[in-house]
Amino acid sequence: MNKKVLEHFKKEHYGERDLNTIRDHLNTLGVSNDSAFAEFYLLGKAGPYFSDQDTKDLEDLNEVVDLTHYVADEFNVPHNYISLGSTDGESLLLYNKDNEAVYYIDWNQVQDLLQENIKPTWNKFEDYLIYYFS
Repeated sequence: MNKKVLEHFKKEHYGERDLNTIRDHLNTLGVSNDSAFAEFYLLGKAGPYFSDQDTKDLEDLNEVVDLTHYVADEFNVPHNYISLGSTDGESLLLYNKDNEAVYYIDWNQVQDLLQENIKPTWNKFEDYLIYYFS
């Protein structure tokens, strides 16, 4: 895990999460345990996670599971995308578990995303975390 991310958790006080529950959620989402996404959530810190950046709050994994089901149903987002933040503000923050890219898009861009006409906002989840926590 990137030093900036780890330093954030040394400065900020977040509650702890049960690692078995986290592993169950990662399994439900179909996320590889060796991905940066899993590595981040397996730190066991309770969210939501706050940032000074002008973006959606990164949600706790419990909420991520619910949001992912919601965006799949409401916006027809395929199951290889995981919703990292709320759907407020008519935008979505999505993680592609196949290539680990993160997309910050408006609701009206979902079809473009599905047709692969949108480049990722961050090429890797770790790039997103570095941005978010810096």
